[in-house]
Amino acid sequence: FELAESPHSEVSPNLKAHITCSLGQTLLDLGHTEDAFHILEEAYRQSPAQANIAHGYARALIKQGQMKNALVPLSAAAESAPENLDIQQDLAHVQYETRSNMDKAELTLKHILKKEPQRWLAKGLLAQVFEKNNKKKAALEMYNLALGTRLTKDPDWYKQLALGLSRMALALNQPDTALAALELAWRKHPENSELARNLAIVYMVNQLPDKALHVASETFQSNLSDLEIVYWFVNFALELNKPKQALLALEKAILIHPRVARLYLTLADIQLQLGNPEAAHEVFGQISAMDNASARELSLAADGLVELKDPQRAITCLERALAMGGVQAAHPDAEAQKCVQLQLYTKLAEAHTASQEHHAALEALEEAIAIRPNNPQDRKSVV
Repeated sequence: FELAESPHSEVSPNLKAHITCSLGQTLLDLGHTEDAFHILEEAYRQSPAQANIAHGYARALIKQGQMKNALVPLSAAAESAPENLDIQQDLAHVQYETRSNMDKAELTLKHILKKEPQRWLAKGLLAQVFEKNNKKKAALEMYNLALGTRLTKDPDWYKQLALGLSRMALALNQPDTALAALELAWRKHPENSELARNLAIVYMVNQLPDKALHVASETFQSNLSDLEIVYWFVNFALELNKPKQALLALEKAILIHPRVARLYLTLADIQLQLGNPEAAHEVFGQISAMDNASARELSLAADGLVELKDPQRAITCLERALAMGGVQAAHPDAEAQKCVQLQLYTKLAEAHTASQEHHAALEALEEAIAIRPNNPQDRKSVV
């Protein structure tokens, strides 16, 4: 490469581009993605019509997650070298990832597997393409075939194949097939929360609520720091008609995330469902004192406090929410902000009325009207 780059080199531009491409491909395979990208980009700039160079550059783009940008060099490479199945396979992969020309991707992958049936990556890709093309039965069969290949040695691919097979099996009313695939995948990768969550759902579909709750609970316990999984478990427990488990989970999560107001709101709602208004009132009160609660969270807490006959703390929540609204008035969506403020002032008026503070309620209504004084719909709403 250094000899080819020398100003006294007699290497032809085409050969120089090929040498540069080889260096770039080697760096790419060794994991030096950034360096490889710049070298391959330069090689492609010099010889864009060379299939292997265009392919190398496209591979570097794919490694960087630039799927759409990889389409142009890959399409050119595939056209120049239609017999090169590696290029064709990469093109089909990018077409799948970018959802562009899915019918062509399906035809390409079928052609590849006809030529070389042992290509395991093509089987995995074709299963996914079949699914996106709404060919459920063909997708189920191909997912099954792909699960019998080396693809399962890659944890991410194994997860994708197992989840894909379970989706297709459920869509074809084969819950037992979905369950068998996910149970095996979860046994091999118990740390994978996505597999576990889907397994819990399939247990529920198969009328196995105890197993569903067991898997969901293990997933929750292992991922207490992940709020998305916390909320998922709470909702899942409620769907299984297990509100007490949801309540215990929220109390445990709040110990880990004591400043997340949404957790408190969810806890208070469940306490109300369980017929424990005193506990819900205490939780809503905690939200009213949280310095990091958002305007929306404070507004929702105010709703709960009004319902529980504590309009004074509701007023505190709403006044704080309105103070935030004033700061946020310069938000690009100013009209939406006005709607929020109108709702907050109307709620504030209702809270003052519940406290027999009629003069303050009228002042809040006047503030509401002043937000958009020329809007008759607002006046009607306030009246």
